[in-house]
Amino acid sequence: MNKIKLNLWIAAAGVLIAHSSFSQVKKGVSADGRETTFSAIDGKNEESPLNTVASTGPDGTRFKLIQIGDLLPRLYVNGKLTPTNRLNDYAPLLDKLNHLLWAQQKKAASQNEARNSAQQQAIVNDLVKDGLVKKRQRCGFVPTDFRRIHGER
Repeated sequence: MNKIKLNLWIAAAGVLIAHSSFSQVKKGVSADGRETTFSAIDGKNEESPLNTVASTGPDGTRFKLIQIGDLLPRLYVNGKLTPTNRLNDYAPLLDKLNHLLWAQQKKAASQNEARNSAQQQAIVNDLVKDGLVKKRQRCGFVPTDFRRIHGER
């Protein structure tokens, strides 16, 4: 019974770690015919909270920036899509909106990392509680150099 629990926990931990650590990789062919790999873009160019930021100017003008990967940004001014050849007219605004977007993404990434760490720690705690792995103990051995360097005798 304990072996089954251990295998299930190991499988769950592996899936969690693999999901949080690795991105999908697709293969493509470069111009010279060699096979190359690149991170997969979901194939979806949809608006999401991680790639969209909205703001209102002092005159009441509504701006919405959608930035998906390395694609050209889509800027909406009062609900109308700005043509790509006019994006330079909004360069200072795009810079400010990009900084807001990056801050949103950084916050979401840190929340995701904290959630993943908590899940991993919960798995480890359950494995220790079930006796499937032993909790790491500190050993009493301290190297002589450590004591000398830190002034302990």
